[in-house]
Amino acid sequence: MSAPYDYDAPPPMESQAPQGEGVVRESSTYMTDRDAEKFCQLFADGLRSGIGYARILDFMERQGLDAKMTAKLRVAVLEYGDRLGESFARFGILDAAARKLILVAEEQGALPETFKEQSRIYGTRYNRKKKVVFGLVEPALVFCLGVFYFRNVIGNIMEATFSNDTWGVIGDLFVLSSIQSAIFFLFFGGCMYTWINLPVDSSFREAVGRLWFRVPVLSTPVRTQAVANFARYLRQSVRSGMDIFLSIDLAAEATNSPWFIDSVDEVFAVLEAGYPLDQAMRQMRGLPTDFADYIAIGEETGRLEENLDFLAERYDEKAVEAYARSLAAFVYMTRLLFIVLILIFAVFGGVMDSFFGAF
Repeated sequence: MSAPYDYDAPPPMESQAPQGEGVVRESSTYMTDRDAEKFCQLFADGLRSGIGYARILDFMERQGLDAKMTAKLRVAVLEYGDRLGESFARFGILDAAARKLILVAEEQGALPETFKEQSRIYGTRYNRKKKVVFGLVEPALVFCLGVFYFRNVIGNIMEATFSNDTWGVIGDLFVLSSIQSAIFFLFFGGCMYTWINLPVDSSFREAVGRLWFRVPVLSTPVRTQAVANFARYLRQSVRSGMDIFLSIDLAAEATNSPWFIDSVDEVFAVLEAGYPLDQAMRQMRGLPTDFADYIAIGEETGRLEENLDFLAERYDEKAVEAYARSLAAFVYMTRLLFIVLILIFAVFGGVMDSFFGAF
């Protein structure tokens, strides 16, 4: 079956690599969440408008996306007649779950919607990261005030008190504290910039993410977002015509949740035994009870895709609320810590004044 959107591509030549996941990986493309969102949106808008790959690639070049990647795609898709999904797999474009989904969607003629949903997923993740970074600015400032300024002043209060140039010593302490704070913010900013611009196809990112899932309490927002992503990828896979077993496997992989991934075999066993999908979903560890209930309703009414879309939206909202609560709690804790430090320093200063006033 030829690709349904190859309007301006020549007839496909003999495939130069096995179909689907058998394509040999030739290179990796460094693509951040922001780049991936823009990339998928261009393909979604272009394919929905009925234009061909050549025009879309022209738009990519004009909008400043990776020139080398665009050139490789142009040669693979327009000259060699490769399928779009095969080219993505060959050049390491997007992440593995997205590539598998695009391979199936291309066969089923569901590329525009698939690209639109992928753009939304990448965009949501990028915006969430920005909110986290901005939310950490105040705690970082409080940290600098408490650790550098107050520590330096209190630690050298004796030297400043008995010095012939008290204000000069205090000024030097503030200069030192400012330098230390600047170094800290450079390091903090570098870490945040690196984190927000990690490539979407990164083994390091996946490894850290799976470790973070196991952190009690703090991982609640991530776990909630994983449920939303599971619903969204499962809906996309089913809608694209993918087998239900492959759909569940791909959706679990896309969440990067160790509980979802480790539960896939148990889910498959229930499905193979002839039980309905909602019973199988109850075997997936970490999946809320109401998720399986909505699956059951969707199966009974023939509105499975609609219910999965509802679940994705619902848990997206819950994830946003969970991230907001976690950030607010962290900010309040740093403020409280700062107040405690001020009280400790004030009491310590009063004791020192009383002690030296006695002589």
